[in-house]
Amino acid sequence: MEHCDYQKLNGKRRALKIIIGFTAAVMVLVTILFFVSEQTFQFVVCSILMAVLISYLVIIAWIERKLKRTTVYGHILDEDHDGSITLERICQISGYPVSKVKKDIKWSVDQGLLRGFDYENNRLIMDDLKEVICATCGALNLVREDGSGKCKNCGSYLKRG
Repeated sequence: MEHCDYQKLNGKRRALKIIIGFTAAVMVLVTILFFVSEQTFQFVVCSILMAVLISYLVIIAWIERKLKRTTVYGHILDEDHDGSITLERICQISGYPVSKVKKDIKWSVDQGLLRGFDYENNRLIMDDLKEVICATCGALNLVREDGSGKCKNCGSYLKRG
């Protein structure tokens, strides 16, 4: 099970690129008006429009960075085989601070981009865990569906599916 909706994520990124292109075209038109305007009123209107468009581009860049980090988190969650990963481990792998990871994961879940896990005690627990009995020692283990792992008791290789 993929824990990141990559199709939705890529759709949002494509939409942002279109918005950026449209905004850039509007900025070019505003710049042309800015330089050809001789009246003070047109100059002020062009200045305000330019400030709004620049602010808009800053917000778009912020969202794009969040979407890139969501892709990183999705890959980390999809590669985790034992079905449980701490925020600290996600931070070590991604290189982002805990505060940023917490905010990003909450935002990504709210946007419907990350799914399939529960959050408790700074740990992400995957929803697709199944019980597997170790063939070597008989210990009960939780392993991701169609995943693998090691027995918590004896260290033997476990395979689900």
